[in-house]
Amino acid sequence: MVDGTVVIDSTGINALPSSVLRLQSSGFGGVDILAGKVVIDIDGNVQIVGNLAVGGDLSASSLTLKRSNLPGGSTSEETDGESGFGNLLTVNNPLGETLASIDASGSAYFAQVATQKVIVATAEATPSAELTGPTITTNATAGEATLPAYETEIIIKSPYVTENTLIYVTPISSTENKVLYVKAKQASQQCSNIAIEQCSNEPGWFTVGVDTTINQDIKFNWWIIN
Repeated sequence: MVDGTVVIDSTGINALPSSVLRLQSSGFGGVDILAGKVVIDIDGNVQIVGNLAVGGDLSASSLTLKRSNLPGGSTSEETDGESGFGNLLTVNNPLGETLASIDASGSAYFAQVATQKVIVATAEATPSAELTGPTITTNATAGEATLPAYETEIIIKSPYVTENTLIYVTPISSTENKVLYVKAKQASQQCSNIAIEQCSNEPGWFTVGVDTTINQDIKFNWWIIN
C-alpha cells in the first residue's frame, strides 16, 4: 500500500474506492504504455498504434481524418494496395458490410441515401405526375420534362416551390441555339398563413420556356432546391 490510497499487488495498481488513481498528475511529462503502443504527451495528444474500439458515443469539437506514417517506418501508400490510399472513414454494420465510406480522394460511398428534400420523378407517367398539354403536375423535386414543338413555355406544378426555391433546368436535346430558362415561379399557397375559406391548397409552379418557338420538342431536366 502506498500512502494509504494506492495498492500494488499481483492484480495490478489500484486506487481505493474513495480515491482516484492518477498518472503524471504533475503534468510535467507524458505517459508511454506498452513500449509506445499508446502515448499521451503533456498537451493531451494521444497516439494509438492499434485499433480503437469505442463502446459508447464518440464526440469531438472537430474531427479530422488523415493518412500518416505507420509504425516501423512504412507508410499508408506502401500498405494500402494499388491506389496508395485506403478509406479514411468506413462505417460497417454488425455483419461487417460497408454502409458508408470516404476515401483519400474525397469520394464518398453510401449504401443508401434517403431524404425528404429530393424526390425524383420517373420518366413514365405516374399517379402523382401527369402531363396535360403544356402543364405538368407532380409531387417531385426533380425530373424530366418536354417542351412541345411550337410551344414557348411549359408550366410545372410542385408543392415544393417556395419563395426561396432555386430552380435549375438543363436541356438534354437540341434547342436550335435557343436559350431555355425559368420564366416565372409562384410559391405554394400555405393554408396556415391565410383564411381557411381562401385556401385552395394550390401547389406552387414555375414556367420553363424559350423566347421563340422551334419545330421540335425540347427535352430537359429540372431540379428544385430549397
